[in-house]
Amino acid sequence: MGSRLMHLAIAKMVLEEFPAADPARFLVGSVLPDGASAGNSHRRVSCGGGFQTIDLESFRRSYEKELLTDDLVHGYYLHLLQDLFMRGYLQTHLDWQASRREARQLHRDHTHLNSVLTEKYRLEETAKFLQTQDLRVLSKENVKFSQEKLLQSIRQDLLSKPHGKAQYFTQALAEDYITLAAKLSISELEALKEGKSGADLSGISWKWGNPGLLIRVRRKLIRKLGRIFK
Repeated sequence: MGSRLMHLAIAKMVLEEFPAADPARFLVGSVLPDGASAGNSHRRVSCGGGFQTIDLESFRRSYEKELLTDDLVHGYYLHLLQDLFMRGYLQTHLDWQASRREARQLHRDHTHLNSVLTEKYRLEETAKFLQTQDLRVLSKENVKFSQEKLLQSIRQDLLSKPHGKAQYFTQALAEDYITLAAKLSISELEALKEGKSGADLSGISWKWGNPGLLIRVRRKLIRKLGRIFK
C-alpha cells in the first residue's frame, strides 16, 4: 500500500532510532513483500463478510525466534505492519473504499511523489546499501521473490523526474504517514524485544467494491472466449 520509497524512508528512520546488526538485510526486508512474483507475500486473509486483512499474528507465530534474531524478518514484518496501518490511515483521511479506481489514483500519486521523497529523505544514499540477500529464512512463506527486479525498480524510482503533483494522496499526507508509521514500527520493535506486540490493528480491514455491470459482463465474455479458444 505504501510505495517502495515510502517503506525505504520509514526503514531509514527506524534504523536511526533502532540500529540493526545488519542494516542492508533490514532494508531489503523492509521492501521485500513488494518483490513477489508469485504467492501471498502480504499474508492477506479473509476475515468474514467479504472483508480481508493482513494477518500479522500468524507471521509473529511463524517467526517467533527469527523476529528476535534476523534483520530481514524484522524488516519484512514491519512492512506488513506498515501496509495494514496504511489501510487504516487511508480510511481515516481519504474515506478509502478499496476500489480499483482509488487504487489507480493512489499508485499515480506514488509515482508523482518519488522524486520528492528521494530528496526529502535522502534515499539515494540509503539505497546504496540494498543488495540481494539469502532468503531461506522465509521459506515458510511459500512465495517466489524476484529480488533483482525489485531492486532495479527501486533504482528507477530514485531516478524519477518530477512530473505533476500528487492529487489524491498528497505530499503532506505521505510525510505524515511516514512519520507515524516510523513511530509505530519503532514501538513495535521495542515491544517484540519484550516478547509481545504493541500494535493493535485488528480493527482494520477492507472490502473491494462490486464491479459495475459492464465490467462483470466483460469478464464473463473473456472467460467464455478463453474456454472456446483454449
